[in-house]
Amino acid sequence: MPVQGYELPDGKHMTNAPVILRSYVLALAFHLTGASTYAERLWAELDGAARWPGWNPSDFLDTAGTTHAFAIGYDWLHEYWTQQCRDLLAATI
Repeated sequence: MPVQGYELPDGKHMTNAPVILRSYVLALAFHLTGASTYAERLWAELDGAARWPGWNPSDFLDTAGTTHAFAIGYDWLHEYWTQQCRDLLAATI
């Protein structure tokens, strides 16, 4: 599947649910298997979302949901990420 892109399908709300779900699934899969492919895919998702033009601050739930996805990725894979990755995640949040 491609990395989740920035979308406002109705012009008001983002489609960020896939990023939240993928953060949980990929972080859990990494912890259960130890396979770095899951961590690297999660990084691709988070790095992609970090490059979105914004997290739709006019809708609190969009902003909160995307922040939630980043917090899961940051916390659950903290030891895996390089300092540069952690800095990007923290600055983006």
